[in-house]
Amino acid sequence: MHSLYAIASAPESTSKAYMLGALSWFAVPWAFASCLGLAARALLSDPKFPTYPNPLSAAQTGAGLTAPAAAAVVRGKGGAVLILLVIFMVVTSALSAELIGVSSLFAYDLYRTYYRPNATGADIVCVSHYFICVWAVWCGAWATILNAATINLGWLFYVLGLVLSPIVFPIGLTVTWSKLTRAGILCGTITGTILSMLASMITCWKISGTINVTNLAEPYSAVTGGLTGLIFSGLVTISVSFANPANYEFAGTRAIAVYDDVEAEATIADSKSSSSDENKEIDGGDSVEVRPVRAGVAERPKAAVGREELMRVFKRAAWYCLALTVIVGIIVPLPMFFTEYTFSKNFYKFWVACTIIWAATSGIFCIIMPVLESRVELGIILDGAFRMLLRRPQEQSLE
Repeated sequence: MHSLYAIASAPESTSKAYMLGALSWFAVPWAFASCLGLAARALLSDPKFPTYPNPLSAAQTGAGLTAPAAAAVVRGKGGAVLILLVIFMVVTSALSAELIGVSSLFAYDLYRTYYRPNATGADIVCVSHYFICVWAVWCGAWATILNAATINLGWLFYVLGLVLSPIVFPIGLTVTWSKLTRAGILCGTITGTILSMLASMITCWKISGTINVTNLAEPYSAVTGGLTGLIFSGLVTISVSFANPANYEFAGTRAIAVYDDVEAEATIADSKSSSSDENKEIDGGDSVEVRPVRAGVAERPKAAVGREELMRVFKRAAWYCLALTVIVGIIVPLPMFFTEYTFSKNFYKFWVACTIIWAATSGIFCIIMPVLESRVELGIILDGAFRMLLRRPQEQSLE
């Protein structure tokens, strides 16, 4: 779904949006989880704690009840309701994005490409609606199955690495490496997945002594399997592709078709012809002034950005991603992990201060910046609404 947003967005704004979005998202697992997780640990001795005097069980923690328990003690029922609202917004937002992404994949890449190449824009929209319904039922069925099998979110969080890590390099190389082949993608993905699962099971057996659902989600098993799938899928993909390299120039990906140009042009023509008349006669001969809006839905898209500009944006985004990955994924966590560092009081204060600053910055990126960047459009909307409110009393007085 993120790739769908990226393709549909303007290149000059996409990289900035994804950079700020990545920084903002990190406040969720860091600030949100650290705050409520530590609060729940500190409030275990409070009589208001839901499981007082006992801590939350492993099943309750795995089900994600740590945050509601802490919020209920600090803010009462209102805190629990706020957590429920946050979870509802997160789930609906993620699922809606997934529904749109999957339906677009099926409608454009499968239905239009292989089944009905001459499908119109209206046909694509209709088919997308069908696929949205089908995928919603599919997701609901899997959620019911996993819940019945007592598979919680913590288990999925760890095990998803085994499934997703083998496709990182094949997908990344698909849009960046001209010598990548189909055989390389298939061999790398399949081999990486098999080795990822084997590594996870072997680690689980060596460390825990038994291979079962619970032990497969242990951190060492999950990390070993994920790294194995990530590394070997990349090696196999590159090796197989070098054996018989392709020479793809990405001309097809740069020539993305705009399916409804005719309909868009007709819409623009109609809007121009309808707005050319200064006055329109309605009902009993009364006339109202018609003003063209400054920004229409059917506006033509901007001219395509040049290749040099795209490469400049790509290099900037690549350096940013590399720096963020090294800092967040290597420099900060690994030394503490290998040295088994225990927080001192001063370091804990520093950690909390960084958490507060990061969360506040994320709030600025997500709440204040969109309003500032859209101030012109918001002004147009408010101006139109204000004019409409002033016009209504005049129309009523004429009646």
